[in-house]
Amino acid sequence: MPNRKSNPKTNRRRLNRAFDDVRLGSSVSAAAKKHHIGVRRLGTFIRANATVDTKRGRRLLIVEDRRRERSAIDLPKTDPLQIAFDRVRQGDAYTAVAKDLGINPGRLRRYLFDNADLVRERGRIRIVDDLRPATFSIFSNARRKRVTVLGEQKRLAGRYMAAVRKFRTKNDYADIEPFIGMRVRDIKRDLHPFETRPNVLRELFVANDVSDDAIYAPGAFL
Repeated sequence: MPNRKSNPKTNRRRLNRAFDDVRLGSSVSAAAKKHHIGVRRLGTFIRANATVDTKRGRRLLIVEDRRRERSAIDLPKTDPLQIAFDRVRQGDAYTAVAKDLGINPGRLRRYLFDNADLVRERGRIRIVDDLRPATFSIFSNARRKRVTVLGEQKRLAGRYMAAVRKFRTKNDYADIEPFIGMRVRDIKRDLHPFETRPNVLRELFVANDVSDDAIYAPGAFL
């Protein structure tokens, strides 16, 4: 075998691509062989960057890709990467979209893997779940905050604000009780406790609009 000069960027790229193959269903050994990486080294990299499950037989299954938290960027809706993402979500091939929009295919592929749950069907990557970061308002420590969150944290914050709106409409504290003591973690890993005191929430309602347009930035959702 010819000697390969060690290049940290190249090695990291190989590890990430092998990681992505395992996310799409390849075994660790097959991905390691394909990308010329040691099996043990790839396994260590995966465990350091993902929540894994080994209960389903002997094959390692990636449950959560924690690399997203380190690379998440909340891009404007007009950014070419966002436009390309939406087109791939609608069913277009990412290579064709990259060519059409003048984006490096590798860069788009990385963005897709960082911001979506993906499957490979008939040789084409398909988006199953949109995990892009979103920026919107929550109530925390007696004030309104704008936070940027992603993945499960985005869903948690969305559920909290939905409960806040229901509490304002129905004045039923049972909607808020499940969030007592809970916090949301933003993409900088800062924690924001949910405001759940009923009187404080009522004061915040007076000073803040809690309509969809006021709470949710482009790309956010419930």
